[in-house]
Amino acid sequence: MRSGNSSWSALAGGASWKRFSVPVGLLLVAGIAGCSPTAAYLEPAPLARTLPHRRHDVVSDVAGIRLVADGDAWSADPNNLGDVITPVKVYLRNESGTPLRVRYKDFRLTAAGFTSAALPPYKISGTVNEPTFVDVPVVPAFAYSRFFIAPYYAPYYDWDFDRWNGPFAFDPAYYSTYYTMWQESLPTQDMRAEGIPEGVLNPDGRLSGFLYFQRIDKKAGPVTLTFDLVNADNGKRLGTIKLPFVAK
Repeated sequence: MRSGNSSWSALAGGASWKRFSVPVGLLLVAGIAGCSPTAAYLEPAPLARTLPHRRHDVVSDVAGIRLVADGDAWSADPNNLGDVITPVKVYLRNESGTPLRVRYKDFRLTAAGFTSAALPPYKISGTVNEPTFVDVPVVPAFAYSRFFIAPYYAPYYDWDFDRWNGPFAFDPAYYSTYYTMWQESLPTQDMRAEGIPEGVLNPDGRLSGFLYFQRIDKKAGPVTLTFDLVNADNGKRLGTIKLPFVAK
């Protein structure tokens, strides 16, 4: 697995980011030992649009929104994550002039006969109006600018985020379905810290971190990362971004 230490600062376009570091105590020995030779990760498809000097990053722009994704960036705990889960690092830039909804169900990874929505890294239960929190807060390790966290996610972080005050109801059916797909011992604290939470990316905002999907098999062939773009204020569709990869 390629090291995930290369900086994404060039993508920010001079924006001021909030950045976090994972405490040393959270980096287990297994997380720095190197990658399993059987781990399945994603690389750009032959005709994918990539960034200059960053040929592992697939990029597309729709309706003023840019999505960049790297399917081979994971370097934390566990080191063999690709054996059981497909981690994808994403960078979002919103220049649409409208607030962009960031929900796990808006992201999908598809291959022949396979579809996975993004897996929520936190176990939330309860109802739309009264979600119940059952995980220990973590120190965040993703980067953002002009990002407002979903209200029900704020208790999961040891950080005072700005909360989105518009419509953003908790989806108990989604969480009860997709959180159960995690294997025992996952997600780790590193995965939670580096994963992006649900929320809203305001105009001129930036967001960078990981999404996690069910495992893609090495023999899956062409793989597509899809992001449905939705106006957070009124639920109106703004378009769809599709990024082409292949499993390796």
